[in-house]
Amino acid sequence: MRYSSTAVLVLAATSALAQDRSAQSPPILDFMIMNVCVDSQDRPLAGIFPGNASCTRQRDIRAGEVSPYSLHNHVGLGKGCDARLGNVAKENLPVVINKVTRIISSYDKGRAPECGKEGVASQRFGDFDAQQEGASIQWVDNQYAFILGSWSPVTEAHWVTPLCRNHLNDSRRFFRGWIIGSADGKAGYVTAESKLVLSTPKDGVGACPSRFNRSFTYWFPSEMKFTNGMSLGAIVSSHYSRASVSGLSPGKAEQVERTYWTREFGFVRWEKWARKDWIHPRNKKPATDMASNLRNSGRCSPPATLPVRVNGEFEVRSVRSNQDIYLEQQRIEKGDFEDWVMTACNDFSKPVARPNGQAAVDWGTTLNRAYWRE
Repeated sequence: MRYSSTAVLVLAATSALAQDRSAQSPPILDFMIMNVCVDSQDRPLAGIFPGNASCTRQRDIRAGEVSPYSLHNHVGLGKGCDARLGNVAKENLPVVINKVTRIISSYDKGRAPECGKEGVASQRFGDFDAQQEGASIQWVDNQYAFILGSWSPVTEAHWVTPLCRNHLNDSRRFFRGWIIGSADGKAGYVTAESKLVLSTPKDGVGACPSRFNRSFTYWFPSEMKFTNGMSLGAIVSSHYSRASVSGLSPGKAEQVERTYWTREFGFVRWEKWARKDWIHPRNKKPATDMASNLRNSGRCSPPATLPVRVNGEFEVRSVRSNQDIYLEQQRIEKGDFEDWVMTACNDFSKPVARPNGQAAVDWGTTLNRAYWRE
């Protein structure tokens, strides 16, 4: 579906989090799993990926199948041999444990063979290294798609939500922590409650948190031209760590993380935005300096540009290029429009065929089983 850059998309509120819809097939799941190209016998084709002229049939990759390709990031201009394959590869795969499915978005650091052993990321793509790499765990119920938790060299983190009151010892306590969008794939917004826990989830957490934080998320479909030049339909999801008292806007939030999800590749791009006057708390860099460095690096194509009227309290004007930064304007209630700038981005829109013999990480044996417990 295509949208005019002059049109304004008006979003609809989703139903209350406490209310479940009847069971149905969740269309958004198709935007969370990468596709494989298949032959007339439905077998994945080696060395071919969506976007190739020879890819005449495609479907979601299935649990247990080794992907014929991975999604590599763009590192920008002047990066020498790293420009060919980037420095991180990504796959969006279903993983089944004890008949329970979750979606894994992996992060595999490496370098092209011609780059030798320069730098800290000298390992080959496909060689799992617990000290450098990680993944996020996602799923969808009958109302929302969401991120349950993540693992990285920094820490393992997971969300606990009010669902823990009735699901203290199973994975539903992590459901709807970071909401991506509605299960039906339609545009919308929601305020949700969760608590981010910086630790490894364990069976039997003892008790639910006494208090939860509120976050605001809105999402919409848009045609997006990614850094590899390919235009794809995407679900664009903007997650703020705060919400207003009314629950209709992000309130006094100063930053937002924006993610892009496509039918062909799944989770393919991440952006970070900040208010124009925001200052990084550690390095003291202004948001505008970070935005200028990002724009000039060439790592990412222009972001989604669709103007969105989320509701009567919250409106976002379309993205535009302002000198050497990407800027959009957001307005809460009846206040003035405030400038926000894109300060960070990682675009994994570069599909690369898996070399013959390259290993595939068995994420079913690597990640915490608590996310699969039902």
